[in-house]
Amino acid sequence: MNVVPLTGRSLDDIARAMRHGRPWLPETTDYWLWRECFGDTSFIALDGENPIAAILACIPQSRPHELYIDQVAVDPQWRGRGVTQALFHATEAEGRKRGCRHVWLSTDPANPARRAWPRVGFASQGVKKDFKGPGKDREIFAKAL
Repeated sequence: MNVVPLTGRSLDDIARAMRHGRPWLPETTDYWLWRECFGDTSFIALDGENPIAAILACIPQSRPHELYIDQVAVDPQWRGRGVTQALFHATEAEGRKRGCRHVWLSTDPANPARRAWPRVGFASQGVKKDFKGPGKDREIFAKAL
């Protein structure tokens, strides 16, 4: 397995990797934006040339000392094999290099992936009602870098 930045990867590769996050991730996302604007803080995991996982992350302009993880997806056949940890390691290393002091993410409280976040060092900050709009409650996870 090789983990590389999204920069320079094809949109099809990114979309193929992110499909593994359904039904919890949106059916469509503007992967061009992620590759072009956040390609150095977002990563894709490859088995040879086969995309098996990806992480979409950015540093908010209004909070340049934070790293926000927007989406994570891992092929079910690769889960439990350190892929998530490798993606987070690459993303967090880039965040530290850019002066970020903490990283956070939000997830649907019913998403079974929420069990993975403590295993990669995140602590729950609780559930925020309507965090991403009406009826879009999210559990917030965070950790220091």
